[in-house]
Amino acid sequence: MDYSNVKFYAQRDRHNCGPIAILNSMKWCNIKCSYIRDLKNIIECCHTENDGTYDGYLEKAAKKFLNEYAVIRKYKKLNKKRLIEYLKNENYSMIVGHKLKGVNYEHFSFWFSIKEDFIYAANYEYKKERSKILIEEMPEITSLFLIRKK
Repeated sequence: MDYSNVKFYAQRDRHNCGPIAILNSMKWCNIKCSYIRDLKNIIECCHTENDGTYDGYLEKAAKKFLNEYAVIRKYKKLNKKRLIEYLKNENYSMIVGHKLKGVNYEHFSFWFSIKEDFIYAANYEYKKERSKILIEEMPEITSLFLIRKK
């Protein structure tokens, strides 16, 4: 599927990356959602504070908001080859916890496609709606939530 017309949400502050990743996964699943209407509920469900979101709460919130539309499976590690195979399949996407260069904390972004040598992601970079990540420069993954459309 071509996601070039999907308007994903950019992260507007430093600590809501997890809830924004869930909101973007909702858009990917074609769930009617809104930054203003839904983000507050997702933040509350994720227990997001000034120090961000912990992956256990993120998993519970993702399952709550995506339950009717997708199956969520948490991985601690997923090798690069399997990750690429999943992203080539239009029925899969993922919320990825990863390290950012020069920062000592985990960041969550939404990865939804792969073409040639690039992974396509939403809220990978602060205040940027979407990004292309060169597979060779893929960051260290700290947690991963695989999303499969029902």
